[in-house]
Amino acid sequence: MLRSLCNDWHVIRRLTPNDAQLLRDLRILALTDAPDAFGSTLQETEQRPNSVWQDILLPQGNPFFVFERDGAVVGLIGGLAPDESGVAQLVSMWIPSHQRGSGISDQLVEHIIAWAATEGSHTLELSCTEGNTHAERLYMRHGFVRTGETETRERDVKVEFVMTLDLSRVSGR
Repeated sequence: MLRSLCNDWHVIRRLTPNDAQLLRDLRILALTDAPDAFGSTLQETEQRPNSVWQDILLPQGNPFFVFERDGAVVGLIGGLAPDESGVAQLVSMWIPSHQRGSGISDQLVEHIIAWAATEGSHTLELSCTEGNTHAERLYMRHGFVRTGETETRERDVKVEFVMTLDLSRVSGR
């Protein structure tokens, strides 16, 4: 565990298949709190059986990390492994509203950037819902830039824009 400057105990840890119920619960909380911020819906998430959540968290799968402070989970972030062109993705970023502004999101983004770099990715990509200015500012603080690419979700016609981070500029590769 790490000792932070604000005198609390916290750790960022990777979820395992034993955390399947925790991941499901966090995704439900995230979709309840901010339904427009994610590509999936609350209904889709609630209908997934536990076996799907366990499979998501297999060691060879894509990682999900949680930020735990004083024994409570107060943040979630996921990554999708680099594709054949070396592009990894940041997914499922969520911090409970009462924890926003506390620095947790910055630490989670830094963690996923480090993860992507160690996976050999040269670019980290994410999608952000238009109008989610807090999230966009967070990503911009870490060097992400809009690509100009957008997509309109069919389910709710919300526009998502793509942002990328050149990891060679971050890691010095």
